[in-house]
Amino acid sequence: MTTPATQEPAPRKQSRLGAWGIYLPTIALVVFVGLYWLFWNHMAGILESRVNEFRQTGDGTGLTADWQDFKVSGFPYRMQGAFTNPELADPQSPSNWHWEGGKLTVAVLPYNLKHIIVLPEGEQTVHYFTGSGDASQQHTLRLTAETARASYVVVPGSFGRVAVELQKLHLSDGLTAQEDANNAGPLLGLTADRAQFNLEPSGGEADSIPGDANVALQLENAVFDPLLNNPLFDTPLSFAGIEGRLRGVPAQPETDLKGLLQQWGEAEGSADIDALTIKWGTLDMTASGSLHLDAQHRPEGVLDAAFINPQAFVQTLVDKGVVSRQNASFALAGISAISNFQGASDGRVKLPVIFKDGKLYLGPLKISNVDPIY
Repeated sequence: MTTPATQEPAPRKQSRLGAWGIYLPTIALVVFVGLYWLFWNHMAGILESRVNEFRQTGDGTGLTADWQDFKVSGFPYRMQGAFTNPELADPQSPSNWHWEGGKLTVAVLPYNLKHIIVLPEGEQTVHYFTGSGDASQQHTLRLTAETARASYVVVPGSFGRVAVELQKLHLSDGLTAQEDANNAGPLLGLTADRAQFNLEPSGGEADSIPGDANVALQLENAVFDPLLNNPLFDTPLSFAGIEGRLRGVPAQPETDLKGLLQQWGEAEGSADIDALTIKWGTLDMTASGSLHLDAQHRPEGVLDAAFINPQAFVQTLVDKGVVSRQNASFALAGISAISNFQGASDGRVKLPVIFKDGKLYLGPLKISNVDPIY
């Protein structure tokens, strides 16, 4: 009996790379990390240089800046500059405002310096003046928030894209004691669970033109304390939200609110409100419409509003002493007639909200006077 011959296994071919098959990826990774580290440090140097240049020369608009310390960190994912005790001011603005913060972190991606994330910490303080000459008064505005973040994206040819979100915030505004010792104290106190603001160029819409901006603002669970002793603000606000479009927003806005409003007014700006929602005690309404400024810089226009149980809101105005009982009785009779005529199944009553000649009306009922916004 013969034993079958066994076939020898074919010799294994040696890889041409040999050990290089292991080392090359490692070397490539090390080289990539090294090059990225050089790139990151180069971009961080550019960021630090621009920041220091702004500190020394400003940006040409009158802004001045200072801080106690500045450090750049965040490798490898981002570049973030941490400012200690930062200050920013515009002494040439009408209000001569001056902002101070405890700590401010500004973060950008190394490959995109046009998208800026801002993370303030601690109390934010703004000093500013109202009035002029002998009637000038200094105010101090203070803001604290459990969480605060903002985002700014540079958009060529426009004011850019802005987003701000605050959670568990407290805002107060009052006269500075040394300016008026007798009247010093809070003029406005606001505590809220959440506030959000978004503003961006509305270039995507068919009817938009340069200077148009989509805007959205929300405020949740807000308590006002006090507000110039206005009895209407005794009631907590559950929710307020507005979405719409601002027309005539300047591409290079003033840093001062009054100056910005003047720019907007001189450009014959207007506000097209797509959706306004307010839930505030007995006030439960939605509205849409358009507003602009009259010759005296007061809001003017009509909002088409829908109210749930407007009779309860009118009664609140009577109880707070905002309107007289006689005028309210006349308005309630008209509201009841309108409600019966409309016959809305959801209980909503449609009434116009009118801004005209410096007055605010709910249908035929005058609610209050409206002052110029600047």
